[in-house]
Amino acid sequence: MAGLAEVIKYGAILSPDLFAILEEQLDRLLGLEPALLTSIIKTCCQLKAQVVEADEQEADYRAILNFGHTLGHAVESATGYGRFLHGEAVAIGMAFAAKLSLQRGVCRATTRDRLVRLIKRAGLPVDIPPDIAEQHLRAAIEADKKVSAGSVKFVCLEQLGKTRFELLSATDIVRHVSQ
Repeated sequence: MAGLAEVIKYGAILSPDLFAILEEQLDRLLGLEPALLTSIIKTCCQLKAQVVEADEQEADYRAILNFGHTLGHAVESATGYGRFLHGEAVAIGMAFAAKLSLQRGVCRATTRDRLVRLIKRAGLPVDIPPDIAEQHLRAAIEADKKVSAGSVKFVCLEQLGKTRFELLSATDIVRHVSQ
């Protein structure tokens, strides 16, 4: 199940068509229907290959693959890497990234709602556990290797299949946790 978070990520950031297939055929996918599973895996591999080919030196665009990972890694770190599988933490991070995107006026509520609904239907968590203190999340984000000059290139969702980067400090990011 945790691996499905990465599949949802590819649909959210790169392919509205893949996202729609996931919405329409999630039960079949969860049932591990071989033809559908093979098709979905092939699509995800092609999407990642396109991103890597477009930015082989990791200069900029490839950072799109970090969607959901900034907060996801912070959740993993703040919980000692034993409470959530990586995909579960990324699912929480994607839901948060969509919330932050909405709060910053980058996306519409319908986009956020569709993403959160699909993550939930996949049996993945969407909420930051309330027992994780914001200062622990902030410290984990600040310690992330992707932080440069005090900012993170945070991947926001504009609409399904379209993202944009926002340079945000850990404080800017964590401020959206309780909003």
